Amino acid sequence: SVALLRALAAEPRNYDVLLPVVDTRHCADGNGQPQPLHAIYARRCLPAFVAQLEAGRLTVIAALEGVEVRRVNDNWLQRFDPQLRSFLNVNTQEQLADARRLLGMKASVEDGD
Repeated sequence: SVALLRALAAEPRNYDVLLPVVDTRHCADGNGQPQPLHAIYARRCLPAFVAQLEAGRLTVIAALEGVEVRRVNDNWLQRFDPQLRSFLNVNTQEQLADARRLLGMKASVEDGD
């Protein structure tokens, strides 16, 4: 959602990371969780991320331990993305088909790519 991304970007910069967190009630897979791909990161959190990588901790969530995180919840997120479609997972062919149905798209010939 462009509206959601604009709203996140417009928030005051009094944090290292602005992290959307989607509640389990709104996740298709039943896992309420942080959404680090939609987060806003300040450059000042780079040293903490580098330290985590050098320690062999290769997840974004692990890197959040060393920085100031401001979380935004469903109530805030739904003001800009009422159905929370921005957080729809598309990691499998089945999830891709579900996403296309949701968006009213037809499958393409390149699905296997």
